[in-house]
Amino acid sequence: MNEFINDITTLNGEPGTRDDVIAVLKGDAAAVPDFHWELKDLLFDGLPSGRLLGEHWRSG
Repeated sequence: MNEFINDITTLNGEPGTRDDVIAVLKGDAAAVPDFHWELKDLLFDGLPSGRLLGEHWRSG
């Protein structure tokens, strides 16, 4: 995950860390074993901040 998520990020609109994001994802996977995401749209702003936004569909 180090190559995909910055050390400091935004998680559900609040400041967070990579470890926070990983904990949320692990919690989701543990609660819903057949959980999966389907990416619908992906936007990269091209700025040095490197913001990446995605619209997704969750199921499980």
